[in-house]
Amino acid sequence: MSMINMVYIICLTIILVVPEIQAQDKQVSQPTVMVVPYVDKGNMKGTFEEALQEPSQRLAISIAEEEFIANGLKTLSFQNLLENERKDAAFQAGDGGDDAAKEDIRDILSRKSGADIRVELDLTASGKASDGSFKVKQTLTAIDPFTSEQLSKISAESSAYSFSDTSKIARKYLKEKMRAFLDVMQQSFTDRVNNGRDYIIDVTIDQTSTLTMASMVGGTELGDVLYDYFESKAFKANFSEPEKTKTKFKIERFKVALREPDGTPYRISKLERGLKSVLKSNQINADIRTSGGKMYVNIK
Repeated sequence: MSMINMVYIICLTIILVVPEIQAQDKQVSQPTVMVVPYVDKGNMKGTFEEALQEPSQRLAISIAEEEFIANGLKTLSFQNLLENERKDAAFQAGDGGDDAAKEDIRDILSRKSGADIRVELDLTASGKASDGSFKVKQTLTAIDPFTSEQLSKISAESSAYSFSDTSKIARKYLKEKMRAFLDVMQQSFTDRVNNGRDYIIDVTIDQTSTLTMASMVGGTELGDVLYDYFESKAFKANFSEPEKTKTKFKIERFKVALREPDGTPYRISKLERGLKSVLKSNQINADIRTSGGKMYVNIK
């Protein structure tokens, strides 16, 4: 074999192998999913319990979970998690307590359980088998429980039938649509793993405080202390330039990691605790709350 041919083969091998290695580096695990029923008022615990008593809702969730498992995804039981929350005194009032009054219980339970995505499922049956007009429609919506962003959505509506076997019809049409739904969901999830979730950081100084963003704390302006902290914590240093006024500091796009380096879920509470620690070291108190993809900070 001539030297020219050997060089050609080596170059060709590098061209073929390097993209494959790069592709492997970018691969991420599949998300953990929690399938939940669709209801009009997402913060009412009692509404979910009523929904789960409906045979059609339980059937729809069961069928969807079977499809996710068949495609290699891990699922978590919303019904079991909701039942466990019943034992929590904060949920005894029926509306999910203070947290659920502010946001969807389904998102709260997803985050507590470690689910990456909640899939909202709505199944409805219409028409009559007697006149051949019976139909089943299913709508699946994948939602990020941390930011409430929609990641994927499909509707699977059956043809008209002269029998009313909801289970058989639902399985047939969901199976036909599931692959496309999963592909979009996985693509959205992979993007978040690689590039982070979008959060909004909204810092305000309480009107009763004597501080301003220009106040010197530990030899540095308060606004710069905030900037340095969030710059150090942004995933891959990715965040938009903050908007600053005398009493406000806001970042419209702040990237937060989905995973720790060891692969475990990143907890947004870690970002909150870190900020509290930095402020406390400068003798500053603040209330911090994160909800629906937005972190609210009120400096006292």
